[in-house]
Amino acid sequence: MVSTTDGLPDIPPLTKNPDLRTPEDYAGNNVIVRIAPHRYAVFDHMVTGSVRVRPGQRVRTGQELGLLGNSGNTDGPHLHFGIQTRPDSLSASVPFEIDDFVVEGNTGAPPAPGTLAIAGKPRPVRRALPLIATVTTLTPGRP
Repeated sequence: MVSTTDGLPDIPPLTKNPDLRTPEDYAGNNVIVRIAPHRYAVFDHMVTGSVRVRPGQRVRTGQELGLLGNSGNTDGPHLHFGIQTRPDSLSASVPFEIDDFVVEGNTGAPPAPGTLAIAGKPRPVRRALPLIATVTTLTPGRP
């Protein structure tokens, strides 16, 4: 574990965040984990008060790090995940793929404020990267 940020406010969906003062604020509540030399997994936009780990702590596969939220520079609740070259959400991204996950469907414009419509049928996907507006289920250790 490299760093965590917690305690930044969640904002209502589709609202401009008045607390963004520096680029470091864009990730909102987040966790950054060193996974290899010059490789860091970043988990951004978590719910205020939900970060479950601390800097220096070892983490394991499947461990809950925090809860998906709407903090930082975001239009709606989601998890921003990436592999970066430095322990910084805005550093250079590194391509990656996920071995096994389920695409639940895709989202579009919400039918009403505070709602989410998911179109399509769930389907398993292997060795790919979920694309923007894709709703996924990731289950650690699934065969």
